[in-house]
Amino acid sequence: MITTHARRTDMLALLVAALAAYAVQRLAWPLAPGRDFLNYLTYYLQLGDPQPTRHLLMLFRTPITRHRHRWLA
Repeated sequence: MITTHARRTDMLALLVAALAAYAVQRLAWPLAPGRDFLNYLTYYLQLGDPQPTRHLLMLFRTPITRHRHRWLA
């Protein structure tokens, strides 16, 4: 027969496993290169260069650029 302590331990382990699975799906699953991935990567790789080749790259890739039409409508 399963004791109350063992049942609580099993339920706690199940809760921890479920929260871990949720965290992986919530945080790591949607991480994929998007539309601006190469622009951001290029910009941050050249961030410490004294003369970067694409120094104006971030002026045209702001986070609001894609969603601006929704706010102005």
